[in-house]
Amino acid sequence: MFDQTQKIKKKLVTFSVDKNVFETFKQTANKDMRKYSQIVEGAMRRYVSSKI
Repeated sequence: MFDQTQKIKKKLVTFSVDKNVFETFKQTANKDMRKYSQIVEGAMRRYVSSKI
């Protein structure tokens, strides 16, 4: 269970992405019923961990 005293720290950011890439991404994410932010965050984590 989530403890009320723990805070999840998130940062709201803006990215510019090619329109066609985003439309394909959006359709795919919606088909899988996944949040865009979760997919992007996972991709960012994988990218960073591959560089360490």
